[in-house]
Amino acid sequence: MTLRIGVIGAGNIFEKGYVPAFEQTDALRVTVVHDIDPERAEAAARRLPDVRAVGTPVELLDRPDVDAVFVLTPTHTHADLAIAALESGKDVLCEKPMARTTVDARRMQAAAERTGRRLMIGHTRRFDDRWTSLFEQIRAGRIGEPVFVSRSEHASNGAPAGAWQWRDEQSGGVLWDVGVHVAELFHWFLGDTPRTAFTKVLRARPESRAGGAPDAAIVTFDFGSSRHALLSVSWIHPPAWGPFYATTEVVGTTGKLESYDRDSHPAIVVTDALELPRLSPLLSALAGTFRRQIEHFALAVETGAPFAVSLEDALMAVDMVDAAERSAASGRPEAVRP
Repeated sequence: MTLRIGVIGAGNIFEKGYVPAFEQTDALRVTVVHDIDPERAEAAARRLPDVRAVGTPVELLDRPDVDAVFVLTPTHTHADLAIAALESGKDVLCEKPMARTTVDARRMQAAAERTGRRLMIGHTRRFDDRWTSLFEQIRAGRIGEPVFVSRSEHASNGAPAGAWQWRDEQSGGVLWDVGVHVAELFHWFLGDTPRTAFTKVLRARPESRAGGAPDAAIVTFDFGSSRHALLSVSWIHPPAWGPFYATTEVVGTTGKLESYDRDSHPAIVVTDALELPRLSPLLSALAGTFRRQIEHFALAVETGAPFAVSLEDALMAVDMVDAAERSAASGRPEAVRP
């Protein structure tokens, strides 16, 4: 069975992450695409064979040649679009973060439970060989009991001034856009719920100060008296540095694991820029990651198997970032799931 997909949102993540994945698999086929920009929707339809562009999400949801919907839109729109798709009888894969607020995330969860449809959130780390390899080593007990995880992701955000990424109420800035990936990884690796988050954020670039969305953040998560995690994310690096997502360390009671993303995407400095042997269009993910994610979604929908990323996993990541955001505002540690 080839799952027929309607795509809502034909922006950067569709172009660089999902289009290559669709080109590499027969498990799913895009039949319809919608974007708020009609020209971008038409351009997206031309990228893949036999795809029709439609003018509204409602028109897409009403089509009989759509089995499931991919919501690949700005963060603040996820909840309403995903809920509409679920209520139309479609299964849904929604880009991360699940939603901009915990209230909206739980609305999505309730809609999935009410309609009996499947909802998966696109946390690609679960399908990337680097992170699955680290998790397997942890699970195998190679470093004993994990007690400290550190992850840094530092890049440059090339979005123009005024874009939704810089508007705090729409994106949440780097803390929600990138930090949610890191928070989900901490929950995955440590297998538990943190008690508190303590955060410091920056608004360094003019675009960040104008829109209010933080462009750098440091968060410590307290998982109890013997386990902690440290998150560091930013969009303030020079553009030539942009593709590099830095380091991961997992310290256990009998050993340590570490991964440097630059090893995955080695660079050669040439003149005033960087020459990059790209292993995938999105350097935050290895080649094949998005293909594995969408094939997993298709197989789980067909067989009823559980998703690798449960709704509880995705909700936990939202709750962790929500606590971090509240801490940045209050200046003190804030409870996760108070």
